[in-house]
Amino acid sequence: MKAFAFNNGGNMKNKKFSILMGAISLSLTILTTVGNILAFTIFDPVLTSFFGMEGISNESFEENQYFKRKFKTSEEASNYADELSRRVEGEGTVLLKNDNVLPLASQNKVSMFSISTVDFYVGNMYGSGAIAGDKMLTLGQAMENAGFQVNKTLENFYNSKKSQYKRKVGGLAQGTSKDPFKWGINEVPYSEYTNDVKNSYSQYNDAAIVVITRAGCENGDLPRDMSIATDGKNTNSILTLDPNEKEMLREVRKNFNKVIVLLNTATSFECGFLDEEEYKADACLWVGMSGLGIQSIADIIAGKINPSGRLVDTFAYDSFSSPAMQNMGNYAYVDGSNKETGHHYLSYSEGIYVGYKYYETRYEDKMLNQGQAGNFDYDSIVQFPFGFGLSYTDFTWSNYSCEIVSNNVNISVNVKNTGNKTGKEVVQVYYQSPYTDYDIENQIEKASVNLIDIAKTKLLAPGEDQIVKLTFTLDDMKSYDAQKEKTYILESSNDYFITASKNAHEATKNILQKKGLSVDGNTSLVSQHKIDGFDVSKDEVSNHQITNLFDEARGTDIKYLSRHNWSQMDNNGLICGDEFGKDSDGIIYKSTISNELKTKLETIGYEASGAPQEEFVVPTTGASGNKKLIEFKGKDFNDPEWEELLNQVKEQEMIQMAKSSGHHTYAMPSVGKPYTTDTDGPSAWKSFIGDGTSSGGLPGEIVHAATFNKELCYEVGEIMGELCLWAKI
Repeated sequence: MKAFAFNNGGNMKNKKFSILMGAISLSLTILTTVGNILAFTIFDPVLTSFFGMEGISNESFEENQYFKRKFKTSEEASNYADELSRRVEGEGTVLLKNDNVLPLASQNKVSMFSISTVDFYVGNMYGSGAIAGDKMLTLGQAMENAGFQVNKTLENFYNSKKSQYKRKVGGLAQGTSKDPFKWGINEVPYSEYTNDVKNSYSQYNDAAIVVITRAGCENGDLPRDMSIATDGKNTNSILTLDPNEKEMLREVRKNFNKVIVLLNTATSFECGFLDEEEYKADACLWVGMSGLGIQSIADIIAGKINPSGRLVDTFAYDSFSSPAMQNMGNYAYVDGSNKETGHHYLSYSEGIYVGYKYYETRYEDKMLNQGQAGNFDYDSIVQFPFGFGLSYTDFTWSNYSCEIVSNNVNISVNVKNTGNKTGKEVVQVYYQSPYTDYDIENQIEKASVNLIDIAKTKLLAPGEDQIVKLTFTLDDMKSYDAQKEKTYILESSNDYFITASKNAHEATKNILQKKGLSVDGNTSLVSQHKIDGFDVSKDEVSNHQITNLFDEARGTDIKYLSRHNWSQMDNNGLICGDEFGKDSDGIIYKSTISNELKTKLETIGYEASGAPQEEFVVPTTGASGNKKLIEFKGKDFNDPEWEELLNQVKEQEMIQMAKSSGHHTYAMPSVGKPYTTDTDGPSAWKSFIGDGTSSGGLPGEIVHAATFNKELCYEVGEIMGELCLWAKI
């Protein structure tokens, strides 16, 4: 006490100090207590993963597995996943342009441009989708493995700038409206390139490889206006070149005769620059998110792999040409006083006309002079159609046939490699059902072409051919009639068209050529059929009656796009709302909410479910018995033994399961249910802590789709299940 008794003022200060420290101590105690509760309930599996502890369980995981492992060791499974990642990336990469530049000769000396060459977008950057680890190669390492000599001066320059110019991604807690700078592209300005870097070009000038990267994240729309995120330097959307990227490409074009662009993005991108003299690229590859398959990108550039991927998006010169873009963004409900209510809405006015189903359908209507298609110039709007992809070799198709046997539609076409390199080809089958007066009257919308099946050939050597066979059913061509029949229908008509083609636009042109128009289509790959119509009254799986269930959810004041009148979307005519302000994404639109809807949105608890009030019956818990959950594998849902099993579950087990299941479920010893880890991720199974490569690091799912290889995608599903078993997920 004497040590603190300097004077009265000092005592007062000491009292204040003691009170302050006491408050801090109490706060820390509360935080520690809460933290411990969270750590050992909700986040127990995260800590278990990180520290290597056993989970809270006394049940054997192995004894309770529904599925058995196929590999002998986790290392064997992991190695197989790595090899599969390379195959997926090799078959999913899309060659968009090639002016006789690719493949490059082995031992070429290359300079690689962009901060992304040392910070490649291999997959999701945050949370459960993140991929990292010692197995991950850099793009430079992959290129060297493929036999290229890489400009180390340039690579070291980018590495020195890596912490300063780091790519940022909005979404999650970093939502755009909270921090618009989270969407920063952050390419290194060319003004920072040193003379040593610039002088190094001449030593590695066989080709320049430029990486353009865009990243996305859940819970955040890609910005339609980058002006806030770039301090006004870029007023375009994030799907266009940034000013720093333009400057970089401009300088690259001046210094190199061969320029190759890699689109390292999961999204489509506005690629008009590829043909602009100032930034022109001689070749372009869309590589998506490579995961652990990054080596395949370098192998494609070297010609060790022949690219066979196909686009799963339409690449338009202007992303805003899509009708879906008219209602993308922040649409806020306001009350009668014009104040924001905190509720938001989104109107899907585009209906079925998303992606190629818009561009191809409006193109056909323009060519047929119908539907008020207006001055729609497809070639100036669409750069690369859905399903597009080039190869290092050539293929010729012949002997197309289409037979309808009962409910099955059987397609056959011969594919021959007529080039000089081994490769794979993709056969895409599209159908067209007639758009009739009945459809117009009952607001049934139909696209001009619809992808219905795909097949990929085996690896074909030069001169080798393969008969490709595909099958689908008539049921697959039905449409939903929400107005009159309120079920799925297939109309009787002589005007059903089926075609095999290399992409959606070729399919449309094939059918138009068959209809008598001169549009550079191939009529030998089209068949026309008479089909007797039918209605589908019951679902063939559940045997439930098919009818409308959500008529009340249909917006009464929403303008839905119809091919009967394309002029609806002119001058942003599909926008549902009035301008209300602007945020970092673009314009905010508003609509006045009704009292009835506001009440529904703000109702909570059981009442919000709309379920009828029922008398609560207390379930039996803790009953004696020796039934085990694993014994019920495959048992019918209505089997009365389920009730006996559930009666054994103890009350505390039920409470723990209901309140603490986050990324895991607790063990239930009463029925032999083991503790389980339930993590997620699009490319790797992991939680917030840990190394994603330990349980996978596959390319992004969009790359899987771009392979157009159903068998390969099935392999992906199998190995993800296998990795789950080894990681006890």
